[in-house]
Amino acid sequence: MKKFAIAALALAVALCMFGCGKPAGMSQETYDIGNGAVEVTEKYLKGDMPRSEASDKLEDYSDEIDSAPDAEASKTLAIRADIGYLSFYVGQGHDDKVDEILESLKKELTDY
Repeated sequence: MKKFAIAALALAVALCMFGCGKPAGMSQETYDIGNGAVEVTEKYLKGDMPRSEASDKLEDYSDEIDSAPDAEASKTLAIRADIGYLSFYVGQGHDDKVDEILESLKKELTDY
C-alpha cells in the first residue's frame, strides 16, 4: 500500500511539473531548454552523469537559450542566469548551491 501511495504521489508531482505544458507567454524553445537543463542537473545529482559531462551540457543549454525567440524577455533572462549558474557550480562541484539553483529554475519554468 505504501509503495502505491508513493508511486501515486510521484506521478502527481511529475504531472504538475512537466505534464501541463509550457507556461503561457514562454517560447517552446525556452521551455525545452530549461527542462533539458533540469533533467541534466537531476541526472548529475543522482550520480547518473559525470560532473564534466553535466557541466558541458549545461553550458551548451546556456548558449542555446541566447538564440531563443524570447531571449530578451525578463523571465528568459532569469532562466538563462539559472542555467549559467548551474553550469558553473556543477563544474566546480558545489552541489549545495546546485540544489538551490535547480529549485529556482524549476520555479521559473512553472511560474511564468
